Amino acid sequence: MSGRAVEFLVWWAALSLVWLGTLATGNPMEITVGVAGASLGAVAAVVARRALDASWPPARRWLRWAARLPGTLLADSIRVLFGRSRPTTREVRVAGDAAMAAAVVNATPGTVVLDARDDTLVLHALGDKASTLERELTR
Repeated sequence: MSGRAVEFLVWWAALSLVWLGTLATGNPMEITVGVAGASLGAVAAVVARRALDASWPPARRWLRWAARLPGTLLADSIRVLFGRSRPTTREVRVAGDAAMAAAVVNATPGTVVLDARDDTLVLHALGDKASTLERELTR
């Protein structure tokens, strides 16, 4: 199997799983539309990566970031639900992979990336204290 076919299948499986994970019911029409949409998304991802001639091999630090994500999701969800934290803006200098760091930070409900400059993210966050995820990004 060629590299493009494997890449397509990985994208298709990932996108299909995301779609299926968001379904409230297992309606066959929704599943069909999701699988077809995942196919289009997978084709677009493969074509775009080939056009950019880029690759993003996984880095070990991504695993550390992912390990901090569930705790930060829980803590931020509590902050959002009970509204006891004041919003602040701060800059965080990340230890490489600013684009991936921005994606991980944006996955949390209490923080959004306003700007990314080189290796620095400008964050709008709930609370003055950096989350465990934010601290991990700087290591």
